[in-house]
Amino acid sequence: MFNTRLTGQELAFIAVSSSIWIAAQIALGPLIGRFSIGPVSMHGAVNHVIGWFLMVVTASLLGRFGMVSIMAIVASIGTRIIRVSTLEGMLVGLGYMCAGVLFDGLFFGLRLNTLKHQDPRLSCLIIFIAASSGMV
Repeated sequence: MFNTRLTGQELAFIAVSSSIWIAAQIALGPLIGRFSIGPVSMHGAVNHVIGWFLMVVTASLLGRFGMVSIMAIVASIGTRIIRVSTLEGMLVGLGYMCAGVLFDGLFFGLRLNTLKHQDPRLSCLIIFIAASSGMV
């Protein structure tokens, strides 16, 4: 049977991680959104990198399935207020939620939390998982 109760430390860590993600999107989005490489705006790329970093840190430190999903859901709800279009806000929020669930499934499905993190191949695999969840 899975333990579904959140401890105070887990809840606090999820709240801090989500707030970092939200603050980064609100603060860095308008600044970095001005820069683009051809048709690609840097706004989304920077926010995805921050999100991937927070997903890896949350999964590694908390070590429980579902923590990244909760963090992604909280961050997606918190960042919807900065979207101009309601449809865009819902689609981006849904993408963040799906990315969190996919990351949780890949990270804990492959049992990466039980392995030593000193192998360079393992680091490449974690980066691949983070990138593939960001493609969603």
